[in-house]
Amino acid sequence: MPTKQARIEIDKGDKVTARIAGIGHIESNLLKDESGRIMTTQNVGFASFFNADGLNTELAPSTAQWSDSELPHPMEHRSGARTTVNWQAD
Repeated sequence: MPTKQARIEIDKGDKVTARIAGIGHIESNLLKDESGRIMTTQNVGFASFFNADGLNTELAPSTAQWSDSELPHPMEHRSGARTTVNWQAD
């Protein structure tokens, strides 16, 4: 698929919402216990793949919907964690 430019709007907080103009959106909600503490995982395999900060993730069930005229069909997915990702190239 060719590269396209699109406006991206992000609202941060316990609920993160991102909207990509004309393509889709994602919503992610932090999962907290009865005391209001954020539920986390540590040392999970996929966190090491993404070079996650300290191999820790915050549990945050999310939903996303994407569509584009060049995709064969709209896509929808659900996920369950978020973290800080450290991108670098050697």
